[in-house]
Amino acid sequence: MAKQAGPIFFTGRIGPILFYQMNGNYYARSLTSLDAKRLKKDPAFKQTMQYAGWLGMASRVASSLYQRIPKEQRRHSFYRALTGKAMQLLKQGKTAAEAFDTLLPEVMPVTAQAVKATAKQVTTGTTVQRTGPCFADEVLQSLFTQPLPIIESRTQSFIDSSPP
Repeated sequence: MAKQAGPIFFTGRIGPILFYQMNGNYYARSLTSLDAKRLKKDPAFKQTMQYAGWLGMASRVASSLYQRIPKEQRRHSFYRALTGKAMQLLKQGKTAAEAFDTLLPEVMPVTAQAVKATAKQVTTGTTVQRTGPCFADEVLQSLFTQPLPIIESRTQSFIDSSPP
């Protein structure tokens, strides 16, 4: 990146050179050959797209958990930490539901115990009377009724069409 000097400063593009302003200073750089189409289709970026898919799913898991925290207790740094932990679980091969179940006790220990007690009652045949949907039902439905990000479907079609 070159710093512009002189009495006249320019922002914009001239041929393969991009001129821009950042933090009150003016710079110039050459344009990259990388564009969105190449990023999504080139085999060199296959792993990048895989990580993008994991991050998208991890963000959805973390968002579902984060929304259950009372507004006065929310911190964006906690959301980012939840996203990171969810992504690590997804990279290990866990499903989004398994990642959700693993992280739920960190977010709401009391709610997690109630969900586990409800699950135990259902598996043992004990009758459970509810006036509405259970917390776990609501969260899992919100996680899995939304379509997967477009990135994942493009990545899958790219993987299917790649030469052997």
